[in-house]
Amino acid sequence: MINSIFNTTFETSIRLLLNLYLSNKKHQTLEELIISDFITIRSNEFGLSDSNLHGMNDFAFSEFPRRRELAKEAIKRLVLKKLVEVKASNGGLKYSITDSGVSVCKSFSSDYAKEYKYYSKKTNSFIENKEEIELLEMITTKATVALREE
Repeated sequence: MINSIFNTTFETSIRLLLNLYLSNKKHQTLEELIISDFITIRSNEFGLSDSNLHGMNDFAFSEFPRRRELAKEAIKRLVLKKLVEVKASNGGLKYSITDSGVSVCKSFSSDYAKEYKYYSKKTNSFIENKEEIELLEMITTKATVALREE
């Protein structure tokens, strides 16, 4: 088995942290973060760009459940490192970035981080006035269409 930084809890934690940093919302549920991250990575599939951050992939939508598992572990690590704080609300647990998290995000200067930020800003505009259920239905519909095309 080859060790990789791709599709790992570490990579997911960086993306979730960037997502919290760039979001128009101060507090987000984990599901909101997962949805936003998925749309950011697969922005072409949602008509937001000419390409996907992680390239074209026939199985892109089958990755969504796996990303949820990675995100659960990633958010725990971010909270333990005090880069993200969690608060209980009527809508469940909500996450927000800490000052330490902001400092970490400001230090990211790789090409990947720059591209992720670019795509994430587009995603934020796209999802701003949409409900979580609407976005999940959109992802499910696109996954169903992708499966039929195989």
